[in-house]
Amino acid sequence: VYQTLMYVAESPHSADVIYTGSDDGLVHITQDGGKNWENITPPQIGEGMINAIDVSPHDPATVFVAFTRYKFNDFTPYAYKTTDYGKSWTAITNGIEAENWVRVVREDPARKGLLYMGTERGLYVSFDAGASWKRWQLNMPYTPITDLKVHQNDLIAGTQGRGFWVLDDLTPLHQLSAEVAASDVYLFNPKDVVKAQRSAMRRQPPYGENPYFGASLKYYVKDVGEEDTIPLSIEIIDDRDVVIRKFSTDAEDKSAKLEPESGMNILEWDLRVENFKPAKGVMTPRGGALAAYQVVPGDFKVKLTKGEYTQTQPLKILPDPREPVSSAQFAEKREMLETLKSEIDAIYDNLNNMQEVRMQIKSLKERFEEDESMGDVMEKGDAINKKVTEVENQLISPKQETFQDVINFRNQLDNQLYYLLQTIDGNIPPITDGEKVRYEDLNKEWMKIKADADQIMNVEVPELNKMLREKDTPYIAPKVDKEEEKVGS
Repeated sequence: VYQTLMYVAESPHSADVIYTGSDDGLVHITQDGGKNWENITPPQIGEGMINAIDVSPHDPATVFVAFTRYKFNDFTPYAYKTTDYGKSWTAITNGIEAENWVRVVREDPARKGLLYMGTERGLYVSFDAGASWKRWQLNMPYTPITDLKVHQNDLIAGTQGRGFWVLDDLTPLHQLSAEVAASDVYLFNPKDVVKAQRSAMRRQPPYGENPYFGASLKYYVKDVGEEDTIPLSIEIIDDRDVVIRKFSTDAEDKSAKLEPESGMNILEWDLRVENFKPAKGVMTPRGGALAAYQVVPGDFKVKLTKGEYTQTQPLKILPDPREPVSSAQFAEKREMLETLKSEIDAIYDNLNNMQEVRMQIKSLKERFEEDESMGDVMEKGDAINKKVTEVENQLISPKQETFQDVINFRNQLDNQLYYLLQTIDGNIPPITDGEKVRYEDLNKEWMKIKADADQIMNVEVPELNKMLREKDTPYIAPKVDKEEEKVGS
């Protein structure tokens, strides 16, 4: 009655090309900035409402129109496509359920022919420019989809009554092909990751949920059978071709365990390198893994392996654009984090070796505790164990069992180095002078303790082994019991 314009769409290719849609079903175009208009309404469309118009981001002559007649009690889905500025139109509703009228059609800006459709009862997707559609509901409620928008490879949906919904990362849809469909396993090219500082604020419903802050690595497995014994692994490789993190179906560490299901899978990588492997007696958060540091921005590779099949995809980790950090400052931070991790790893490796020595000496004493001829060996073993314990108590605090125990048992060198690593890891470069001085102090302390550890392993233990060889002590033997020897004689 009032010839109201329901929709106005400006072409992204030219500001002079504008489309309008009215509440009585008319579509018009101007190609000279509004000086002249032409009626390009699809023929036999009848009276109704032009609900949405979308100009293809790939082709200036291609336009999609969503048309409705629900006010006439006609709930038939109507959607049309033109590839010649409206000179001819094609209906594109094959696959849409009956009486599920169309509200909006949008084309993906990254892949030509990939369309999203919002209807009165949910969402549809088309990979062939609208020739056919498939329902694509996922976990969305069956509710009217009033509008759709693709923003930075995420799909945003506005609904009528159920708020806003966001599907993070459309890149797997951009890569779907006949090759992927025919594959038994496939690794998708991951979306670039912007490494931004995370807020510590905890949001509760109904505020929504932010996307994962790290890298979401998406891979497809055609079929996962119960008897499938072929391991599947995903490795993160840095710019020096060094594997910095590995996840696998046969991993013992829970944090590195892959548990794929048939179909699409997502591995969330927190951008950290391999976890620390603490020595015995080191308290870890909730008894789990001890996380290492996050990588600095740069170029990485993701490698999937299953049996003889391998596939590699590039991954970019980008810096936070709000922080003016130079490449030299990132390189300095990377070098310091690698150095700190190397020293903490070395502490735990040394401790593992010394703790193993202590266990073997304890076992040796149990075997020969009644043998007077082994007295000098036992004394040497006791002396070594005493030194091992002294070094251990300087490197770790084995009496700590909960996070509150630090009140009674101070953190030792491993924890102090780890705290420094966490501080530098969480801060925006450059590294401060205070952090550098603190590292120098801790490094000097480590070198001093390491000298004692080397003395134990490289001097004291070989001397003990020499004594055992001179006494022709067997490597494997039952415990010596003097009382039994007397009875036997």
